[in-house]
Amino acid sequence: MLTVFQAFPNGIEHEIWQIGQMAYSTITGNALDTDSLTYIDVIEDEANDSEPNNSPSYANTYSDTLLYVRPEQMPTIDTAELIASYAVKNTQTDKLYAIIDAGIGKNQDNGVIEHIELRLRQIGAN
Repeated sequence: MLTVFQAFPNGIEHEIWQIGQMAYSTITGNALDTDSLTYIDVIEDEANDSEPNNSPSYANTYSDTLLYVRPEQMPTIDTAELIASYAVKNTQTDKLYAIIDAGIGKNQDNGVIEHIELRLRQIGAN
């Protein structure tokens, strides 16, 4: 059985995305530790989300980015820690993204972790 990286080798993006430690909601706002940034190889996809019925005057539509990342390149595979303490940066666009969802992709036959799924939402440029 192939991993997503074996199945789609031409889709792997190198030296575009970085992950690093992020302190959210500090007294001065969100603070990215730029010294902690490391490159990750990813396969990029998109996801969309909406909240159209909250009230007549309120609706949100989001365009999120979905990354499949090699687990051996991640600072941790603890999904709660990834969401709480890390952010992702696109070096081509210089945009910064919060990790709003993180999941573990396992081989269902042998239980080996094959990829980490990160759903990102842009929070600014850095």
